[in-house]
Amino acid sequence: MDSVSDSLAEAIASLLPEIAVHAAEADRRGRLHENTVDALSEAGAFALCIPNRFGGSQADPSVFLRTVRELATSCTSAGWVTASFGIAAWQLALFTDEAQADVWGGPSGHRARLCGSLTPGGTLTSTGRGLVLRGRWKHVVGSRGSEWAIVGAVLSDQSGAPVDFVLVLVNAKDYRIEAGTDALGLRGADMNDLVVAGVSVPQHRVFGTAERAQISSRHELLYRFPQSVLYVHALTEPIIGAAQSALRHHIESVRSAHETRSGPLSSADRDSYVTIARAAGEIDTAALLLDRSIEVATTATEEHRELETGEWVRGRRDPVLAFERVVEAVELIFATAGNGAIATDDPRQRVWRDARTAKVYTVHSAERPLEVYGQWATGLDVSAGFLAI
Repeated sequence: MDSVSDSLAEAIASLLPEIAVHAAEADRRGRLHENTVDALSEAGAFALCIPNRFGGSQADPSVFLRTVRELATSCTSAGWVTASFGIAAWQLALFTDEAQADVWGGPSGHRARLCGSLTPGGTLTSTGRGLVLRGRWKHVVGSRGSEWAIVGAVLSDQSGAPVDFVLVLVNAKDYRIEAGTDALGLRGADMNDLVVAGVSVPQHRVFGTAERAQISSRHELLYRFPQSVLYVHALTEPIIGAAQSALRHHIESVRSAHETRSGPLSSADRDSYVTIARAAGEIDTAALLLDRSIEVATTATEEHRELETGEWVRGRRDPVLAFERVVEAVELIFATAGNGAIATDDPRQRVWRDARTAKVYTVHSAERPLEVYGQWATGLDVSAGFLAI
């Protein structure tokens, strides 16, 4: 695993300058540059959560998440797309071998792109003759160019009564893509609506309660890793990386401005130094919170045990607090950067838009995780309620 991690880190590091060059273009076009996508695929960034037997890396969760963060330091959308593809691949790896072979056993092998939306945007209905899927899933990341999609749906019986929440694997020929909202940020993530008008789905492409119950029997660390921990972190790490990028550009801008000016320091100069210190501290703290959370979850997984209640509620507390810290850091940088930061080619305004867009995702809503943590900390029994967060 160390060799995989080291070789990947080297490959990603070599790609960062080119990805950064194309970041503004991706923001304008609404999708990553073709060279960026091809380079990430070639480097193995999209295969981190794909099983070894299909040619993937089957990397440790920390390697996957660290890669997402690093990519976002050059382009938030590149990190966001890599995270989304990784989560979809991780989820498919929990399906039956037959479903996995449908995707990774085909002509594209482990390079087959798989997008996903886990929101219950559709219904899967049992007709007596089989299963039929209908629905619309909004803002699906990386939808154009993907050969398959995993989507969330409510499974209903023949009477229409809901039976289960399931994930369904769908081939691109069975859905159409409609242009999504012209988003404020994360514009390069290629987010569009995915529509299924009514298509038959074989049983082996459905993942529900029965399949979820078998996850604990998996022997691979990656596929026993707590689902919610991986999901939450995958949508937080790109904003950490983006904030690091915004801070780096801000420091360079402040340094450049000061080098071209003579005379004593002004109050504005001193304020700019304080901003740098505060933002750096917030971003460092956020990164440390996430790293600790991943370490705790990894240890529990290696020990083949469920997260204890205290570990769980702290593990949900820390990512939302980390996200709040980096968003505040980006806001502080942008608010004190001066007129130059509003230019369309300034990375700070792009990161500011990306962070504010990510903020609308439910996974970053802090109130419920913080409430449950406070209840646990004060001795209340949260065993029945903490799973809802």
